[in-house]
Amino acid sequence: MRVHPAGLIVFALFLLLALVGGAGPAVAVVRFAVVIFGVAAIVEVVVNMVRHRDWRVRSRLLGWLGEQGSFTQ
Repeated sequence: MRVHPAGLIVFALFLLLALVGGAGPAVAVVRFAVVIFGVAAIVEVVVNMVRHRDWRVRSRLLGWLGEQGSFTQ
């Protein structure tokens, strides 16, 4: 499993936010981040479809998300 230092810093900030501000603000921040990531991934897929003029799904963001859940590396 690969661990990125930036990911650990963000995770620590979410934990700190949950401890200081309670679960409500931490959940709101995570939901907002997921929405922004989802919109960015959809835009990237559509832009790549238009740029390459085919229907294949190409996305570096979705590839990055897949790498985060990999335990084989």
